[in-house]
Amino acid sequence: MFYSPRKLGEWGQHIPDGISLTPFHAESAPVTMGSDVWIGQDVRIRSGVHIATGAIVAAGSIVTRDVEPYAIVGGVLAKVIRYRFEPDLIEKLLASEWWQFSPKDLLPYRTENPEQFLDQFSDAKDTLTPLNLIRLNPRQHIRRK
Repeated sequence: MFYSPRKLGEWGQHIPDGISLTPFHAESAPVTMGSDVWIGQDVRIRSGVHIATGAIVAAGSIVTRDVEPYAIVGGVLAKVIRYRFEPDLIEKLLASEWWQFSPKDLLPYRTENPEQFLDQFSDAKDTLTPLNLIRLNPRQHIRRK
């Protein structure tokens, strides 16, 4: 029987006699996410999956594949329900890279209408200062016991 070393601790003394245990060490790749992503409650995401910019993952979903930009996915196993915007608008939003700027700088623009926002933003983009974003690796910040 294969087991995860973490699970062995949970089993304690409840392993039946005569069972041969072989440790199983799963390799895991990090889950990566773009900007403007919303993940619902109790979502499970397989290691190595990328959730692209603007995606929405419905509560309770199990995500085993990469999620496309601005897709709304849900279910067990998660599948595309629909897209938040038409393909040409998604392309324009991705090309704008609006998430590279401070939310404070974006407040004056009408974000409830994406087309209007893109028009206003593209006119002012050269006058805005991009954020100095730092990529975090959660594994560097988690203390192991």
